[in-house]
Amino acid sequence: MGRANLRRLRPLPDCVHPRLRDALPVTRAVVAAPHRRDLGVPVSTDELLALIAAGIADVTGRPAPALTVDADLATLGLDSLQALELVAWAEERLRVRVPDEELATVRSIGDLSGVLAARLPAGTP
Repeated sequence: MGRANLRRLRPLPDCVHPRLRDALPVTRAVVAAPHRRDLGVPVSTDELLALIAAGIADVTGRPAPALTVDADLATLGLDSLQALELVAWAEERLRVRVPDEELATVRSIGDLSGVLAARLPAGTP
C-alpha cells in the first residue's frame, strides 16, 4: 500500500480497518501518554482503595465495604472466581493488564492495590 490520502481517511470511524491503520502517520510511539488524572485513573492509595471497593460491590452484588490494605479477599467474601472477576473489572477500568503469575500472589487488598499501582501509567498530578 502506498502513501495514504489523509483526506480520504479523515471520515473513518474509531475502528479503522487494519490495512488502513498501518498507513496512518500517527503511531503509539508518537502520541504522548495521557495523564493519569485525565484517564480517571486513581492517583492515590485512597482513590485506588475506593475503586477496589466499588469493584467488590459490583462483583459480589453487595454494598461496597470499608477497606484497609491488610483486608483479606476471602474475609471480604470473595471466592477465587470472584477475585479473578474483581481483577478483570479493575484491569478494564484502569486500562492495565496484570500477568497471571502476579495474580497468584494476590491475597489481600494491599496485594491487589500494589499489583495494580505498579501497572498504572507513570506520573502524578
